[in-house]
Amino acid sequence: MASGVDVRNLVRKDDESSRGKYSPVTGASSGLKHRSLPSQRLVQLLPLAALLVGGAILMVVHHVFYSHLNEMSINETAAELPSFLRNQRNVNFIGTAIAHGARILLSAAIGVTFTQLFWQTLRSRSHSIAQIDALVSCGQSPFHPSAFRAATASFALFLISLIASTTALIVVLSPGSLTISTNFQRTKPCTVPTVPPEVMTPNFDFQDDSFGIALAQQAVMASIPTSNSYLPPFRNGSASTCGEDTSACTYDLSFVGPALDCVDVTDQTNFTFFLNPDDAPAAQPFTIWNSTFNDGPAVGITILSRDLLKDLLQATNCTAYNATYDVVVSLVDGSASVEVHGINRGSVLLQDSSFLSFYGQSAVGLLKGIGFAGPNAPLYGGIYSGSFFETTPNGSQTFSDTVPHFSISLVQNVSISLLSGNVYYGISNDTATNLRSTDTTCSSSVNVYIYNSTRLLATYGVILGVATLIVAYGCSLILRNDMEQKVVFSEVMKIALNEDMFFIGGDIHEKAQTRVHLIRTNPAMRKLIPTAPVDDINDSRTSLELSKELGQRRSFAIGSFRSHSNFLRSFKDGDSRSGVSGLHGTESRVLSLPGRKRT
Repeated sequence: MASGVDVRNLVRKDDESSRGKYSPVTGASSGLKHRSLPSQRLVQLLPLAALLVGGAILMVVHHVFYSHLNEMSINETAAELPSFLRNQRNVNFIGTAIAHGARILLSAAIGVTFTQLFWQTLRSRSHSIAQIDALVSCGQSPFHPSAFRAATASFALFLISLIASTTALIVVLSPGSLTISTNFQRTKPCTVPTVPPEVMTPNFDFQDDSFGIALAQQAVMASIPTSNSYLPPFRNGSASTCGEDTSACTYDLSFVGPALDCVDVTDQTNFTFFLNPDDAPAAQPFTIWNSTFNDGPAVGITILSRDLLKDLLQATNCTAYNATYDVVVSLVDGSASVEVHGINRGSVLLQDSSFLSFYGQSAVGLLKGIGFAGPNAPLYGGIYSGSFFETTPNGSQTFSDTVPHFSISLVQNVSISLLSGNVYYGISNDTATNLRSTDTTCSSSVNVYIYNSTRLLATYGVILGVATLIVAYGCSLILRNDMEQKVVFSEVMKIALNEDMFFIGGDIHEKAQTRVHLIRTNPAMRKLIPTAPVDDINDSRTSLELSKELGQRRSFAIGSFRSHSNFLRSFKDGDSRSGVSGLHGTESRVLSLPGRKRT
């Protein structure tokens, strides 16, 4: 009621006028602290700047630590890292600890700004007690049930509290910047054995007048069609080739050897003699394979074949070439394998005195022979000991592969076998010295740490940038208002213990909507005062009754305030007994306070 407001103001003014007049004190008061000088305010910024710089330093340390681990091997045999750092769990612990430290420092710096803005907000305008409670709770967590009320009271404080909480993303996102790659390819210069280049030139003269070398070569090559593979390449010690920290590696190699190219000439071939041979056994009258060397200077062979199971009659003409093989040699756990990546055919291989021609003729000679169909039919030639010719359970003859592909693959395996060192070409009878060393690049697959610097720096950069802006705003508040204290109980007691707040009376929880305002009574002291009466709503008492009650409440407030002041003073001076007695007296007056009447 409006009349209630006028009466209260009147009572307040009458009470103030009855106190008497006093001369103002002109001397300096020792209890007051004047505002800090500009230089002193700059000193107050040092803790805030230290928190921000400390967080940035930890971020740099985190980046340097992960950069040091980047592409470092964690294999058990690797000596790049100590065993402690080869354990991913230990590395994750260190990274997480650094991230926690950066988060704590940045969150503390943002918290200082929150405190400055909190007091600035209370001074800027009045707030209800419920709103102040919500803002204090928001300082603890932006996800408090009263967060919506805090956001409506001061969205800036709510936003700063939310940003302080999001610094926890540092701990969540930063450890994922360092992962482990189980198939990382690492390269290093290495020396490997290969075929002597001079041996494979057309000018390298090679004579086998006694045919002893040819017989030795055929003995070496005999296992190639049988195994349908090549002789494994010679390898040095894995440590000298691949390195000390791994037992497996690969390297690229190029060498010269014979290659075969086959074409189908079935339409240009007369199969009369092949189908009706004069020397065929009576029990096996079907010829299934017959191959002869080609006439002319080029090294080549013509193959007539018949697959009885598939009823396929075919003629294949193959020509040998001087070719360059591009291969990848893999060394794994004591074994070596070769994968052909490319074959570049050169000139046709001629029948001359070079080793390349001799070796090519020996390879093509593995395809030469004749065979007849039947369960016990005679087969003549080295290829028949392999898996190319198959006999079905009912006795039919068939081929496991096409004739062109089988022929090309056989000569290719013979050429790859040059890397074994077991092929004699007149240089050395020893396998190791029969080859020549060449420099190449070895690639090994190792388990390493992989550092994604973009993820870590982006995470830190965004949070550090936002924190810097907030801290800069906090610094401006400190320069304007001096350093504010945190919201602690002693600070609340200091600003709330005044006769204006005691004048409210009653249960504070029932007056949650009471609006209060923080003011500065002098540069060193603050005071929280109510900005509007709260007992005027729905009060049906007369102006005279209200005036009497206001007088009683005013007297009570002054007495309570003085009793609390005496209690605090006596407690400070050590007279705890009198202080407690004074407090009990105040409590008795609070309990005897007449309640107001509500409608």
